[in-house]
Amino acid sequence: MSLVQENYENWNLYYGDFIKGRIDWSSNDNDVYELKKIAKEITSYETSIYKVLPLNL
Repeated sequence: MSLVQENYENWNLYYGDFIKGRIDWSSNDNDVYELKKIAKEITSYETSIYKVLPLNL
């Protein structure tokens, strides 16, 4: 967690880089668009663990 906190201001930036990494790893990754949607959803719910435990307070 500390490594992520040092490099990312919030979970949305973290997941943005995660998705970019998936695309760079395999530009033919058919799951990348679904993962992008899921990452956006899981970080936006008010009761999401990503809201309960933000990267930086």
